[in-house]
Amino acid sequence: MRHREEGGLGRVLLAPRLLPIVCAAGWSAVVLVAGCASSAASGGAVPIDEISGPVSAATGTGAPVTETTTRAPGAPDPIVEAVGDVLGGQAVIPRPVGDEGSRPRVTDDRVFILGDSITESAGPDYYDTIRRQLVPLGWNPTIDAQRGRTTPQGLEVLKRRRRDVHDVAVVLLGHNDAIEPEVYRKRIEAIVEELADVPLVLLLTNYQFEKGRDRMNDELRVVDALHDNVELVDWNAVVGATEGAIGPDGLHLTRTGARALAATIAVSLGVAPGGAGEVTTGP
Repeated sequence: MRHREEGGLGRVLLAPRLLPIVCAAGWSAVVLVAGCASSAASGGAVPIDEISGPVSAATGTGAPVTETTTRAPGAPDPIVEAVGDVLGGQAVIPRPVGDEGSRPRVTDDRVFILGDSITESAGPDYYDTIRRQLVPLGWNPTIDAQRGRTTPQGLEVLKRRRRDVHDVAVVLLGHNDAIEPEVYRKRIEAIVEELADVPLVLLLTNYQFEKGRDRMNDELRVVDALHDNVELVDWNAVVGATEGAIGPDGLHLTRTGARALAATIAVSLGVAPGGAGEVTTGP
C-alpha cells in the first residue's frame, strides 16, 4: 500500500515561521550528518527509546513539544511544526552580513546523508524518519551512517563516495571529536573544501551534551561566515526545544528525537526540484 504523507514545510532560514510549501523548485541536496560522542555516553550508536518518563533536553529555546502517537488524518505533525517554529524564530542562525540570503539554483533531487549513530537512529535500520520526511517532499535520500564515526572518518567516507554527492550537502559532524575547537574547525574546513563545487552546504550545529561543545558550534559559525555556499542550521536548538528527544544516556535519540532530526533536515531543505513524492509503508 502506498500513501502520501500530509503537511508542507517552509524554507525556514528565510522565513520567521513555518509556512505551507513555498520553496521554489530547482533545489537538490546532499545531506551530510555525522558525530555522536563516544566520550560522553555509550561508545556506540544504538538509539535509545526506553524512557520511563519525559526527558527534557539540556538547554535551548522555544516551548517544549512531546510526541503524540495519534492525530487526525491530514493534521499537521506537532514535531514538524515545532521544529519549524524553532528554526524560523530566535534560534535560527542568520546568514553573514552582506549575504543576500538567496540560495543557488540546484536541480538534482538526490540526497546523500552521511553520519554516525545519531543519523543512524533516524535511518532505515532504525526509526526510518529521515526517509519518511524527505520522500514526500520529492527527495531521493541515500543514508550512510555508522556508529562511532568521527569527523575525519566522515571525510574519508565522503571522498570514497564523492560521485554520489550532487548539488547540496548538509553536514553535522563533531560529537565523536574531542573538544578542540581549532582542530575541529580545520576538520570542518576540510569537509567544506571537499564540497567546494557543491552549490549549497548546510551545516547543522552539534548537540551541546557536555561543557565546551558550544565552542565547537562557535567554529561552525566562523566557517559559515567564510563560505558563500554554506548555511548553518541550529540542530542544538531543536534538541533543546523538543522534550524527550534525548534518551537516558544523555546523547542518543529517542523516536521523538529521530523525528525531530528528520524534520530539521526536511524543513531546512524544503521541496525537491521535482516536487512532492510518495513514501511506502512497507519495510
